[in-house]
Amino acid sequence: MTETAADKPMLTAPLRIAPLRIAMSIHHDMDANAGAPGCTLRLASAMRDLGHEVELFSFDDMAGPPATKRYRFPWSLPRLIAQRGSFDCLDLSSGDGWVYAALHPPRRRRAGPLIAARSHGLEHVLDQITRQDARSRGQRLSWKYPLYNGGYRLWECARSFRSADLCFFLNQGDVRFATERLGVATDNAVLARNGVAPHFLTHAAALAAAAEPTQAAHFAFIGSYLPRKGITVLRDAMLDVLTRCPDATLGFFGTGCSADAVRADYPPHLHGRITVVPRYDNAALPAHLAGYQILAFPSLSEGAALTPVEAMACGLVPVVSNAPGASDAVVDGVCGLVTPAGDAAALAAALVRLHQDGAWWQRLRAGALRACADFAWPGIAEQTVAQYRAAAVRAGIQP
Repeated sequence: MTETAADKPMLTAPLRIAPLRIAMSIHHDMDANAGAPGCTLRLASAMRDLGHEVELFSFDDMAGPPATKRYRFPWSLPRLIAQRGSFDCLDLSSGDGWVYAALHPPRRRRAGPLIAARSHGLEHVLDQITRQDARSRGQRLSWKYPLYNGGYRLWECARSFRSADLCFFLNQGDVRFATERLGVATDNAVLARNGVAPHFLTHAAALAAAAEPTQAAHFAFIGSYLPRKGITVLRDAMLDVLTRCPDATLGFFGTGCSADAVRADYPPHLHGRITVVPRYDNAALPAHLAGYQILAFPSLSEGAALTPVEAMACGLVPVVSNAPGASDAVVDGVCGLVTPAGDAAALAAALVRLHQDGAWWQRLRAGALRACADFAWPGIAEQTVAQYRAAAVRAGIQP
């Protein structure tokens, strides 16, 4: 097998020597409680703690109609960057950097900046899943879908990856897709790991030091209530689980939709056992999950899900699908369980076993709390800067 940069060991060069000036972009409003924006903010903060200067660019920097910002952002970004001076490295989310790269081709960048393209979940993989899900349901996608999300947006992302000096992907499946189908050079494609907010690690340490509970009784689902999150698989599994475990309840957190919309997928006699929290502050998640012991996470598509890690830090044992990105943080039988994506029967069997076998659940919970330490942002920031430096050497750039 050909070795790619994603498989190679991280560099460990001193990182506090020659601090870098880094620009990071995210094609969203900046929101610490949202997935990709929250990770961008935390990585920027961790790199600042290492002594680097980091500037952030988002929809917050743009004027004009909010509905058009996603289309205008790549075109506005070169001007926004120029307004804040020169940078050693541009770490731009997928699709953001292709206009800048076209205006600054490699032959003009020998003195910098290094351009990195960062995927928060490869859009091309999500497009495949979206189309497949629509076919399986016998539904037609909107006529608008191929015009942008399933068309021009995919072109933008592919162009930004091919024109970058370094490409970050969240799972090995996305790396393979990018190198085999998008034309990304294998040496430029590396794996990135996202971390969790420090309050989760603090909470995990406190739980590890406390007396262990002895029983797992209640189940939680965390995430948007969308088909790609496996909500149909979850429903089919939970109809069986809640019947076989009459003392159990099911909580939904961060659905982005009303409780009525969620409960409509379940028979009326179960509605009283279902709790729905449409939105929550990330710092409040440990409090929300205090009464739950098992996470059901049957997602069909993820970049690299942090939800299982956040749940583990809150004392839950995750049961996740083996979809790319959904199971990266979970070692089956050590800190959680991995079941086949789309298999409601396998998910139900794993949930029921954890509910009924308290000793087994305790062992997995202890492993889950230990695993959380691998998702601290300081170490991720050090790895990221080392990857910048390695890519600069390959590209002949001196950031």
